[in-house]
Amino acid sequence: MAEAESGLSPTTFEIGLVMAGAVSAGAYTAGVIDFLTEALDSWYRAKQRGVPDTPPHDVKISVVTGASAGGVTAAVLASELRGGLLHMNSQTGSARNKLYETWVERVDIGPLLDARDLERPGAKVPSLLDSTVLDDAARNALATAWSGAPWPEYMADPLDVILCVTNLRGVPYSIRFSAEQDRDYGMSQHADYMHFSLSPTNKASKWNDSVPLGREEQEEGNWRLLKEAALASSAFPAALAARSLTRSAGNYNRRRWSIPQEPKCDRSQRCVCEVEKEIPPMWPDELKETDIDRWEYRFANIDGGLANNEPFEIARRCLAGSANRSPRGAEDAKRAILMIDPFPNQSVLDLRYDPESSLRLLGTLPALISAVLSELRFKKDELELARDPSVFSRFLIAPTRTEIRDGKEQRARYPLATGGLGGFAGFLSEAYRQHDYRLGRRNCQQFLRRTFGLAYDNPLFRDWPPTLKEKLRFKNEAGMDLLPIIPLTDSLGVEEPLPEWPVNRRPDMTVLERLLRRRTDAVVKRLIDTELERLSMNWIVSRVGWEVVKLNERLLNLIRSPHKGPIGTILKIVRDDLSERGL
Repeated sequence: MAEAESGLSPTTFEIGLVMAGAVSAGAYTAGVIDFLTEALDSWYRAKQRGVPDTPPHDVKISVVTGASAGGVTAAVLASELRGGLLHMNSQTGSARNKLYETWVERVDIGPLLDARDLERPGAKVPSLLDSTVLDDAARNALATAWSGAPWPEYMADPLDVILCVTNLRGVPYSIRFSAEQDRDYGMSQHADYMHFSLSPTNKASKWNDSVPLGREEQEEGNWRLLKEAALASSAFPAALAARSLTRSAGNYNRRRWSIPQEPKCDRSQRCVCEVEKEIPPMWPDELKETDIDRWEYRFANIDGGLANNEPFEIARRCLAGSANRSPRGAEDAKRAILMIDPFPNQSVLDLRYDPESSLRLLGTLPALISAVLSELRFKKDELELARDPSVFSRFLIAPTRTEIRDGKEQRARYPLATGGLGGFAGFLSEAYRQHDYRLGRRNCQQFLRRTFGLAYDNPLFRDWPPTLKEKLRFKNEAGMDLLPIIPLTDSLGVEEPLPEWPVNRRPDMTVLERLLRRRTDAVVKRLIDTELERLSMNWIVSRVGWEVVKLNERLLNLIRSPHKGPIGTILKIVRDDLSERGL
């Protein structure tokens, strides 16, 4: 990224959207985005019509970042902007939109347990689940063409769209220390991202490492790259197929990094503690004679949420530009990061923890994986600022719902129907995904009404008449008097109903068992066939192949066992988890 300043007026508030990984709970994130953009559409229409008492300030969404399910949602939103946004409004009737279609209607367990990915003779097993349904969903979601629909005034031109990926190849970097000039300290970056810019006027991005999204169709040019990046960002390890991406190596050379420096004050007496600079990767020597912009760097990827599940910092740097900081107070905040996270991390210390369980050979590996993932996602400083009531440059929308327990209304222990089975429960029932989409809309409405505001004397509201301030003021949870950044106009102020908990809407377990057997048979047989093919190339060990053939049927029978095998275990886990969550 290159240095940039927004150049927006004091009466324009700038927003960066950050969408965290969520597996099937991407339905919740999609619902939040649906309501958020509908509220903005409604407000700007009211301003255009000159409706009395309509707040006159402006909002600009300048950057959208996402990891995993959040990355998919970011890509779908970018595509939908080409044709005009539709919304699933519970008050005025439902309108079909790609967010709902992608996350509620198209992602289901049946196709995921199919075997279309193994139909081609000799095809290798790419993943435990059949990921071809995701290719179909991505192709459909990004099939929108430029329709001539007006570009939303609340979207920046150009709009930065950034999808996190976990780069398995890695990008090599090196640092030469002054004490040892002949030695380099090498390292490899795997927490990667794909940066795109979308403009209705083909306006160039301020960030010179971005890929422009032009007016070509979704199967052409950089729109195809966006589709592949979305699939790569959501490639849950082992469960979904890893994805390959190709980009110009020159993009990495133009990335800018925030480097700490001794605090310095500029002419406005603003303290600057970081400076941005380009740090090119340590590409192999044989590439230095070539045009680095023409060299295609290819790399395999898995779930972007693995290495960077909440891309706060990327969005923050995009918003802050060369200033590299944003005012935080209710009186002076002029931009904010808005994070949507269906599963905000909750780490609980296990009081019954036994270190002996991690000292055994088979116990060390799971403990190691858990520790690495937790450390990669450890961002206490970032999230602490988001929850600090005095900070108005970072906000969080997380799922919440209430239920009646012991005759009292209390916060539900499990707000999301898709949250079970590590976030995979939503694939089992469309009713679960529909519930969470509706809950996302409701939670977003409550957030805009009760939380997302600034102080009376913030310059954003300088053109508001006193009567309007008095009419729209509200108190947040900390008891502060605030004015709304995004007001609710027209029917958007009517309460979004709390969706009914989808009790007894679990999948038919007999059908699920049949689907599991179908997929398991296909995967195990293909794995064994692949091994036989390898063994047959060496006549010395070909006899081992016959033993594998005999093992084939016994192995499948064990897996299929409704009591002792893995399928029986999976079904029990599903039943227990859904029962625990009242589903």
